Amino acid sequence: MGMLPVVALLVLSIAGLALSIHTTRQMGCSGSESCDLVMSTRYARIFGFPNSVIAIAWFAALGGFAGARLGGVAVPLWPVLAGSAASLLMSAFLAWALFAKLKRF
Repeated sequence: MGMLPVVALLVLSIAGLALSIHTTRQMGCSGSESCDLVMSTRYARIFGFPNSVIAIAWFAALGGFAGARLGGVAVPLWPVLAGSAASLLMSAFLAWALFAKLKRF
């Protein structure tokens, strides 16, 4: 993996981390009917706590991976690829739930 993709991964993981922290803070987003509906469903808390908490851990791990690679550590790529595939499946499921089940666009 060259340096440019690793730098891009680091930047995107920082952005994802910031967005996930913001989303976690907004879990009680009262005042917006759509937000209240979506955040109060079981889909917002797949494992009993906000999904954004999982995203915080994921993006922190991605940032750590990118930082280690930039620092010259030979970190294996397969865990990132496997985790990315899993997160893609979870994102697809949550998007389906948002559109098909909750009818929110």
